[in-house]
Formats: sequence, C-alpha cells, structure tokens
Amino acid sequence: MNKLLLFLQKCLVCVCILSAPVTYAQPSATDTTSTSDARSRQTLAQADTFITKGKPDSAIQLLQQYMATAGNTIGKYSLQKAHLGLGKAYLLREQFDESLQHYLTSLSYNKLDSTNKETADAYIGMGVVYSRLRNFPQAEAYLQKALSILQQPDKDRLKALVNLAGVYMEAGNQQHILPTHQEALALAAHLKAAMVSAVLYTNLSNYYLKNSNWTQAISTAQQSMHIRDSLKKPLSVITLNNLGYALVQSGNIPAGVSYYQQALPTATLNEKKQLLYNLANAMNAAGNYQQAVQYFQQYDTVKDSIAKKQYEQKVAELTTTYETAQKQQRINTLEAENKARKKQIIQLAIGAILLLTLLAGIVYLRFKNLRVKQLLEQSRMKRQLLQVQLNPHFLFNALNHIQQYIYKNDAANSMTYLASFSRLMRLILENSEKEYTTLEEELEMLRHYITLQQSGTPTFDFELQVSPELATDSIDIPIMLLQPFVENAIIHGVKKRENGKLLLRAEAQPPFLHITIADNGTGIQLATDHAPNSLHRSMGSTIVNQRIAEFNKTNLFKIRLQIEPTSNTTTYPGTTVHLYIPVKANEP
Repeated sequence: MNKLLLFLQKCLVCVCILSAPVTYAQPSATDTTSTSDARSRQTLAQADTFITKGKPDSAIQLLQQYMATAGNTIGKYSLQKAHLGLGKAYLLREQFDESLQHYLTSLSYNKLDSTNKETADAYIGMGVVYSRLRNFPQAEAYLQKALSILQQPDKDRLKALVNLAGVYMEAGNQQHILPTHQEALALAAHLKAAMVSAVLYTNLSNYYLKNSNWTQAISTAQQSMHIRDSLKKPLSVITLNNLGYALVQSGNIPAGVSYYQQALPTATLNEKKQLLYNLANAMNAAGNYQQAVQYFQQYDTVKDSIAKKQYEQKVAELTTTYETAQKQQRINTLEAENKARKKQIIQLAIGAILLLTLLAGIVYLRFKNLRVKQLLEQSRMKRQLLQVQLNPHFLFNALNHIQQYIYKNDAANSMTYLASFSRLMRLILENSEKEYTTLEEELEMLRHYITLQQSGTPTFDFELQVSPELATDSIDIPIMLLQPFVENAIIHGVKKRENGKLLLRAEAQPPFLHITIADNGTGIQLATDHAPNSLHRSMGSTIVNQRIAEFNKTNLFKIRLQIEPTSNTTTYPGTTVHLYIPVKANEP
C-alpha cells in the first residue's frame, strides 16, 4: 500500500511543476531586441511544449542548439527562460545535478529583480529537485521562497502550494499536511482547477489511510472520484485502490472488493500487483479462502511478469549501450584514418600517432580482457554458490522425504514439506542474481532450509533469536552468506548425534550485525576428519572465504569471522561461528 501511495505523490510533484504552460512576461528595456525576435519566442514556446508532452530529450536538444547558434545575440530574459526550460527537462530525465545547475544559472540572470515569476518558477523547480533527492528541509525552504513571491491567487501559487503539500506528505510532517492541502484545495476551487482538486483529494485519502481514519479516507476518495466523473475523466486506479482499502478496513468488504475489481482493467503491472495483493487479503478476511488463493496466485504471476520485464529492460539497455559503443568506436576509427590520410607528408607524426594508437589499443584490450575475466570469475562463484546450496545430495533427500509422505498417504506433512521446499527454491532462485538481500529474507530462507533438514533422522532442535531492536527488513547483508555455516552445523554437527541443538542468533553491535551459529555436535576437528561430504564442505568454505575477501577489499568496515568450540566437553564440544557483518541500510 505504501509503495502505491508514494508513486502517486511523486507523479503529483512532477505534473504540477511541469504541466502548467509557460506565460512569457514582458522583457526589460535592455532585452527588447532579443525577445521581440520571433525565432526566440517560437523556440522557447516549442521547448515548453516538448516538456509539457513529456519529451525532455527533444526540449534539451532544441534549447542547446538555440543557445549555441544564437550566441551573444540572446538577451538575459531569453537566457533565463532557456535555462529554466533546461532545468525542467533535466528534472524529467531525473538528472538532478544538471537540473539544479540550470535553475541556479537562471537565477543569476535575475539578480536585480528577485521577486518576479521566473524567480519563483526556479525556486519551485529547485524545491522539486530536493524533494526527489529526499532533502525535505531544503525542498520546503525553496517552495516557501516561491510562495513569498507569488502572493496573487493564481495558478503559479497553486503550483507551489501543491508541491509543498506533496513535500509535507512525503516527509510525514503531520503539523502542516492538512492545512497546506486545505489551502491548496481552496485556491484550486477559486481557480476552478478541478483536476488539481481531484489529485489533492486522492492525496488526502492517502494521508487518512496512513492514520487509519477510514471514514475520512472514504470521503476524500469519493470526492476525488466525483470530480473526475463530473469532468468525464477516467477514474484514478490509485483512488479506487484507496477507497477499496478504506472500505475493507472499515468492515465493508464486498464494497471494497468491488472497487479493487473496478480498478484492475486499467491498472499498470505494478498497480495490479498491489490490487491483487489487497484482493487476496480482503478475501482471506471474508473467509473466502479459495478466492484468496486464486488472487495470491495471480499476484505471484504478475510479480514474476514484472521481474521478467525488468530483466528484459536491463538486457535492452546493455544491448543499446554496447551498440552505441560499437558505433562510436567505428566513428573514431574513421576519423583517425582521415587524419592519417591528410597528414601523410609528416611521416614522423604519422608514426607517432600510430604508435600511440597501438599502445592505447593494447592497454584498452588488456583492461577489457581483465574486466571480462573478473565478470567470468564472479559468474563462476555465483554458480558454484548456487550449486553448493542446491547440491544433489540435499535435493535427493528432499524429494525422497516427499515421496515417503505420499506413500504413507500423509497429505498434511507432504503439503507442509512441499510448501517449504518450493518456497526455498523460489527464494534462492529469485535472489541468485542479487549481491545483497535483507536480513529478513535471509532468515526466511534459512528457516525453510532448516525445516527441511529437521525432517531427517536423527532430528534436532532449532532456536532462532533476533534482538527486538533489529529492523530486519531494513538491514542488507550479502546474499546467502549464512547458509553454508548453517549447513555445516547441521551436516557435520547436530546430524551426528541424538538430541542435537542448533542456535541462530542475530543482534546489533554497531556498526556491525553480530550473527552467532552454534551447535552441540562433534566439533570442528572431529567433524572434518573422514567426513563423507568433505568435498562439499571444503567447496562451501572456500567460496565463503572468497566472498568475504572480495567484500573486505571494497568496504571500509570488514566482515570478521571467528570459529570456536561451543563447550569444553570432549565427546561433543560443538562449534560456534561468530560473524560480524557491517550494517548496510537498504535503499528506501
């Protein structure tokens, strides 16, 4: 739900800053000759049209060409407008540094009059940039500067207010969210900007949902829908989702489900994913478990489609990058040949150029070869890691257990075992291409893995201890780092005795995450002597050591590994593994 709400707020900021058409003010006396030129006005207007239609590349190309060809004949007013346009275009492309630079440049042409609408427009743009960078105090400061200039109740002031309301919403500023939205709604009503009102009401429904105020969430979502309906505009998928969610939470499940279903046909893949998830939860709450399972299956299908689409997009980007590099290489080669033909009389220079080109080519090919080797080595390590975690011995035992349950007609245990097995396979394969995963997902994979191992003979007890202060869904660790240690503790420790015990503990020791894996098995030396699966153990240990070494090369805080006996007994001393992993917060 929260991801869907955040999507709406970002779109709102972008639309409000870029969709309003540019109003060209009268130039100063010193700029009359430049701005009166029809070509300048036409170029600036065309660039604004490109921005409004969401074509930032065309706008950037047009404005840069205009500034390059016009040269010193451009007046300050036209330069200011051109840089404003470039700031908006780069913002659309999410190139925030370039956008901010052009906004600042536009302000430098207006030092004598810092209260005109162009200045306010630049402040609004900078506020949006800082909002996208999640620097909310700076975003608020620039938007407040814009509002101090825009005193008239017009569309420019409305644009600044709506963006400020969005900043307060994303920053969670409870004190100012409602007053700013109410002021924006009043101004939108005064200006008869109905669509802006519809979006604001949808944002308010988000606010009320976050505060569990279902009555107000329903009311504001319905107001948004009523406005869109009166304008004969298509209903917003997010508004329908908000209304459905609020109705379900307030107990009116059938009505909420109907709004979810109404939103599905026009929803994007990401929106369908959220809608199907909400529908599954609603059906589950209503006791319709069969329908809930069907919606969960559709949810998984859409989730897989999104992952596939992202993968295909990444492949396409890499292909485009490669083709562009090839074209550029051919262009560079042709230019070098033309220069060589033009300077044939200077044999020494040609020789020097050829020698330098040869050396550069050798260096380039060497570095490229080293890079390819590095990538191949990384790929090999990933494949080996996956093979270690899915070794044939484990797969055979897992399938054998399932077969035994089926022969015994033990449907409950076979379904439970098969569910854990399939979930483990999905988690491992889904995360096999990632460098990091959350601690929560890593622990979930380990729980499924240990559940499968506990089905064997002899069995063992497992205890998981997680410190309450740990936000497991916000901490990233290297993927599959803990599994080989848990596997060794089971196979070479607790599986070799009766009443085996395995402990997995996670606790914070800033700036590290301290992981403890302890067993009461035969100990390090006894477990490694004459071990039937020693090749697998050695391979797992080798890969883990390589991964830790590679991690420590590129990080300030290093992963530390410590292995010691669990107790002082001779027969079953056990093994305790301590891992100190630098805490890495995941991206919001």
